[in-house]
Amino acid sequence: MQEILRNILKQRRELAKQMEDRFEQYFREAVVPDFGHASPETGILAQEILTPGDREEAVHERIRALPGRPGLYVLMTDYLDGADCCTFLADRGPLRAIYRGHSSNVMERVMGHLTNERYLAMCKSRTNKKPWGSYLRISDGLTGDGGIDITRAPYASSRWAVVVYEMTPSSRDVRECAENGFAAAFGLPARSRNEPNNPVSRTARHAA
Repeated sequence: MQEILRNILKQRRELAKQMEDRFEQYFREAVVPDFGHASPETGILAQEILTPGDREEAVHERIRALPGRPGLYVLMTDYLDGADCCTFLADRGPLRAIYRGHSSNVMERVMGHLTNERYLAMCKSRTNKKPWGSYLRISDGLTGDGGIDITRAPYASSRWAVVVYEMTPSSRDVRECAENGFAAAFGLPARSRNEPNNPVSRTARHAA
């Protein structure tokens, strides 16, 4: 039995590495549409969530319009100014990736990160709806689960956007391999968990 288990675990590690390599190649080659556009052929959506001066309800409407399906998402902003080892760009800049993650429901996960109080209120209003937890943290050393509200100061004076790679159907394990492939292609965004000092120097291709 022990020999069988060792072989299975080895095969799983090898398969995971193969998937990560395939995802890395995909992310390097994938064409990211400009904000406000989606590519039905590739399942990539790029959406600006907040521009300074937007109405609060307009921001919530854009978040609710995101796919409520499995996928990998990249949160982008010009709020943080400084060094970032992640080279991923969208809409030809100047927004930079601040966080990347995956979920079985991208819309709800992004809502939890960027409009956390409204998300928690939504979960509380639904029977047996458990919040995701582990939300975006902006400040170094911040304790608790994190989560911000981009419709309030100091975040509302910056631009916020999200790029979504739909992954239907997919399991958690597959999406985690996609996360690792994204990191291999571009490095980890500044506020992703366990971000290393990774001097990756690659950029994403963009639609002409």
